[in-house]
Amino acid sequence: MKKQDISNISKLYNGKNRSELIPILQDIQNHIGFIPKSVVAAIADNMNIPTTKIHGVITFYKQFRYNPGGTFHIRICRGTACHMNNSKILLEAIQNRLSIKDGETDKEGKFSLEIVPCLGACNKGPVIGINNEFYTGVNQKTLDEILSLYQNMK
Repeated sequence: MKKQDISNISKLYNGKNRSELIPILQDIQNHIGFIPKSVVAAIADNMNIPTTKIHGVITFYKQFRYNPGGTFHIRICRGTACHMNNSKILLEAIQNRLSIKDGETDKEGKFSLEIVPCLGACNKGPVIGINNEFYTGVNQKTLDEILSLYQNMK
C-alpha cells in the first residue's frame, strides 16, 4: 500500500481526527488483509500521531493484525456459552488438523486461526467463522466436514 493510498483513505475521514484512527486501520486492513508495520509510519505522518500510539491501538484490539491471514481465516469463539459447549475440543481439533495455533497462518497461507471472545451467537454455540461464513452448533463431526470443504477449495 502506497503512502498516497493511506492519505486517500485518511481523507475519507478527514484524516486528522484521532477518533478516526480505528476506522482508518479497519479500512486499510480490509483493503490488504493486514496492517504492515511500514504503513504505520505513513499513518502517523498523515495523522500527526506518534507511531507508538498506533501500535498501541493495533496490539490492543484483537481485530487488527500485522501479518497476512490465510486465504481462509478461522475464528473460533471461546466465550462462556461456547466454552460450556466444548469449543475447547474444537479448538484443539483445528490446531491438530491444521498445525497452527492462535494468531498463526499455516505454511501454505491457506488457513489462519484466531481465538475470539464472542461471535454473537451465544445461544447457538459453539460457533466458528471462516471468513464471512458462520457455523453454529458445531461438533466434532460437523467441524471435520467444514474443514474438509475448505481444504478442498483452492
